[in-house]
Amino acid sequence: MAGRFRLPLAGAMLFVGTDLDPAFAGTEGGKQMKVTSQAFADGEMIPAKHTCNGENVSPPIAWQRVPEGTRSITIIAEDPDAPMGNWVHWVYYDIPPEISGLPEDIPAEEKPGPGGTQGINDALTIGYIGPCPPSGIHRYYFRIYAVDTELDLPPGMSEQDVYAHLLDLSRRDTSAEDELTFLGGGMYDHYVPAIVDAITSRSEFLTPYTPYQPEISQGRLEALLNYQTMVCDLTGLDVANASLLDEATAAAEAMALCQRAAKSKAPAFFVDRDCHPQTIDVIRTRAEPFGWEVIVGDPFTDLEPGKVFGAIFQYPGSYGHVIDYTDQIAALHAAGAVAVERAPKMSAR
Repeated sequence: MAGRFRLPLAGAMLFVGTDLDPAFAGTEGGKQMKVTSQAFADGEMIPAKHTCNGENVSPPIAWQRVPEGTRSITIIAEDPDAPMGNWVHWVYYDIPPEISGLPEDIPAEEKPGPGGTQGINDALTIGYIGPCPPSGIHRYYFRIYAVDTELDLPPGMSEQDVYAHLLDLSRRDTSAEDELTFLGGGMYDHYVPAIVDAITSRSEFLTPYTPYQPEISQGRLEALLNYQTMVCDLTGLDVANASLLDEATAAAEAMALCQRAAKSKAPAFFVDRDCHPQTIDVIRTRAEPFGWEVIVGDPFTDLEPGKVFGAIFQYPGSYGHVIDYTDQIAALHAAGAVAVERAPKMSAR
């Protein structure tokens, strides 16, 4: 009796901290892998030719959008509706990545012509065995896995053996959740306590400054005062000022403050090349109408304290570097210049 063919989301396992859920959706360029067959469409009945009622030969299978870096392809065909539980009809692994599909009637050999290695199905035979459900209409899933390594398994492995090997490979990877990471670009692991949303949603933070103002001016003002007080408590600074400026605009304002406050009369401002790109762009834009020269470079080789009225450093840097700028800051102060360090509060020294 023929069964109904179903295609799940194709699994693209590149072992970068993902689990091995068979329905994991792999992507390449933002697109999922696509699995098709010329013999039947998704949801259609499988022709008798590919079942025990016909020639019992494997159907043609094709796949597209294989992720870059794939070293081998694995196919597992199974029937989740079998009376005794999941029934495996085909196990085929270490298919070369340059192959984009299989023709019909793959011979029941350990090393068939297209390449790769065949395992055993639940009938304990090598290769493909077609649908043969005792009653009703069953669903049959052809799962495709793109892997960034060759499995290098001997012929005749079962589905359990292949999955166990895939899981073992995946466990060799380290998850970003398990390690200290400096991702760069301002993206760092953080935790926002639930009480933050509870407090900021209170009515006193949402009250307009005047009845005709749509913005929550009074609530914002109170939040800023509380925030800058917290910064003083955390860092030990005598003074802290908070605003609603974005990071890049705040850096440009810091440059202007340096120019007004510095004893140095130098016409240039130094920018650590490890600042975020958007920060550097906004600083350049702000400096241009004032005629200030912006020098972007390495603080250890390009900074000349006597030629700038100030400098800004990124900590950690845009690429995640954690660098001690104590000596550079001391040299700036000695030259009458002002130093600015852009740092997340939890990373401040």
